Amino acid sequence: MDYHIFYNSDKKIIWGTINDTPQSVIDNQAEDGLSHLQITVDTLPPIDLYYVNEDGTDIVAYGQFTPSLPATFMMLGDTMNVTSIPEGTTVYVDNTSIGTIPADGTLSLTGTNAGTFNFKLTKDKYIDYTFSIIVYGDASHVIG
Repeated sequence: MDYHIFYNSDKKIIWGTINDTPQSVIDNQAEDGLSHLQITVDTLPPIDLYYVNEDGTDIVAYGQFTPSLPATFMMLGDTMNVTSIPEGTTVYVDNTSIGTIPADGTLSLTGTNAGTFNFKLTKDKYIDYTFSIIVYGDASHVIG
C-alpha cells in the first residue's frame, strides 16, 4: 500500500496516511513547512518509532537504548555503573541535564543523597529511555 508521510526539517514524521493525498494537501503542508514522502509498505509502521532518512527517500527506525542496569536501588555511599549506553547520550536526573556519556558508554552513579532519582537518556534518532534509582540511607530500608 502507498503511505504518504509528512515530516519536518528534523526528519521527524508529523503525520501520515494511506488515503489518496491530493496535490493540494501536499502543497498546503509544504506551505506549513512539511515535506512529503510517498513509500510503499506492506504493514503500516507506527510513526512515532520512525524518522525519514537524510536524503528523504525512506524511513528508518529510531534506535532503542539497552543499558545494562545492575539494580534499581543502592545504599548511600555506594557506586553503581550503568553500561552499554551510546556515546554522546545526554543524561538527565530529575529533569536536569548532568552531562553526556563518554566513549566507554558508562554512567557512574554514586549515592550521595538518599531518595528516589529519575533518570532520562536522550540522543538524536533514539527513543528516550527512563529509569529510577532509589538510594537508601541505611540497610533497614532494604527488604532481603
